[in-house]
Amino acid sequence: MDVKGEEVLSSNDWFIKGKKLFLDKKFDEAEICFNKSYEIDPNNYEVCFELFLNSIRKDDYNEVLKYFICLENIENDKNNIYKNDRNFYLYLLSMIIKLKEEYRIRAKKITFKDIKINSKGDNKVYLVQNEIRALALNQNFKEAYIKLYINRTKIGRSDVANFVVRNLLKKAIESQNIHREKLSKLIETKSYRTIIDYLRDVEHEHSLCVSDMLVLRLASDALNIISYGTPPFVEISKTDNYYEAIKRKNYKLALKILNTSETDISDDLEGLTLVKQILRDIINIIDNFEKEKNQPSRDYIINNLDSIVKLISEGKSISEACQEFNIDKEGIDFINLIFAKECYYNGDYSLGDMFLKNVEKSKDKSKFIADYLDEIRKKRKFYKNRVEGHKPLVLVPRIKK
Repeated sequence: MDVKGEEVLSSNDWFIKGKKLFLDKKFDEAEICFNKSYEIDPNNYEVCFELFLNSIRKDDYNEVLKYFICLENIENDKNNIYKNDRNFYLYLLSMIIKLKEEYRIRAKKITFKDIKINSKGDNKVYLVQNEIRALALNQNFKEAYIKLYINRTKIGRSDVANFVVRNLLKKAIESQNIHREKLSKLIETKSYRTIIDYLRDVEHEHSLCVSDMLVLRLASDALNIISYGTPPFVEISKTDNYYEAIKRKNYKLALKILNTSETDISDDLEGLTLVKQILRDIINIIDNFEKEKNQPSRDYIINNLDSIVKLISEGKSISEACQEFNIDKEGIDFINLIFAKECYYNGDYSLGDMFLKNVEKSKDKSKFIADYLDEIRKKRKFYKNRVEGHKPLVLVPRIKK
């Protein structure tokens, strides 16, 4: 009793009152009682667990995390038997919301051993539960949820434990769908640098699934191929493993395996769809490089070069001289680069730079021209006095003023 003669309820009293109201399906009133119990004694394990469950029911995952941490901080030896359950909950929470640093690092280190339900003998119920946890650990949340639903009448775990796992899996699926949709759009736009940055951010928060790791690897490969303009060396010609084929740069073989091999329940089919999407992009990039490399040489440029030089020396501009021989834009760019290189051989850098700038200002340059421009720009000061084997042009061109 307090000084006014009113009864003062303890934390446990409020908890018992809340449980009765909850059983009567008076959930809002029950929550008020649980909160009063928690205010009096925040170390009451049973109260923290009820508020943890209530937060899941309300889909308030910031509160879920709050009471999960509360449960973690309560030193109660009798609850160590639920340690692997809490590890499993923590792992799923890391897929749903951002965790505090301490819990984020811990969640990323969780292995199957940390979440496995240990039992003596061949307990089929626990075997099914562990299969569900293994699927979830591989981030195959949909298959885990389906397996839980199919076996709901066979699983002997408490209704409360199944309620927690079922709702955490459902929320993890929602988060994964949002992630996959964003990643798919990035792949569609071929934004490889953005894909890499995005997946690195995701990896900071939690471990990447196998398909995300493959997309990250392939995005890096695509960026390197485009940057260096050289297809990678294929390190393997035969394998039945798509992961090995991707790792060893045989992208066509990897795609073939993914398109023809039978899938297993543990396979992340939606994730592998994204892998196939970016594989096709890389194959197209490499094929385009091969086509450009095998294009016929522009012999007419070389054949008419002396005549063009003569016309320019007589006062015509490069464009006017090229029109005489119906030379297209790429041909004009190429001739400018030849003249620039010739000037550098002769040590005339100002005139060489003038020809080089003509090409730099040229729009929609082909890859051939862009690569040749880059090569001459890099070697600009190395051409002078390196005339061994170099045949000079008949006339040094001059620009029409």
